[in-house]
Amino acid sequence: MFEVLPPEYNSFVFLDTDTHILLDISQGFEKAETYGIAAAQAAAYSLEHFWGFEKVLDNIGFNSRDILQYNTGVVFFTRAPQAWRVLEKWRELCGTAMDGAAVWADQPYLTLAMELLGFNPYTLSIAYNYRNFGEQVSGRIRIWHSHTPAPADVNEFDKAWPPRRFLHGRRLEDS
Repeated sequence: MFEVLPPEYNSFVFLDTDTHILLDISQGFEKAETYGIAAAQAAAYSLEHFWGFEKVLDNIGFNSRDILQYNTGVVFFTRAPQAWRVLEKWRELCGTAMDGAAVWADQPYLTLAMELLGFNPYTLSIAYNYRNFGEQVSGRIRIWHSHTPAPADVNEFDKAWPPRRFLHGRRLEDS
């Protein structure tokens, strides 16, 4: 995908096909322009506990201790050299390390690329990649990431706290 990016632009966002932009996302671009890459934490946050990914980490001799994993369904990035090195490493890891392990897809490899290169991105809140898996959200959701459409009242709330939760496109009642 990197070879087909228009040369006249320096900032980009990669969005999975099942994402829906609900509100302004300009902060994602702003943070990517400062840090090189901006992404939200994955719901399955631990890199080595993501569908048995510890096998890949063991094979390359990488010692992980519950490293935060980033979700690749929404990734803001720039052409900054340090960010571009991460993206190239991500592509390399996906091409060589997957070995038919499609269950992992590309997601854990982005975090691994950042770890191997010592790159620290800007971590966006889950408002920029809300997965509809029942996670808590206290505030507005900017990007809804689900095959299920966002409920009409997704960003309606009287108070941000206590947080709301959505699962399978439905608001879960407070417990």
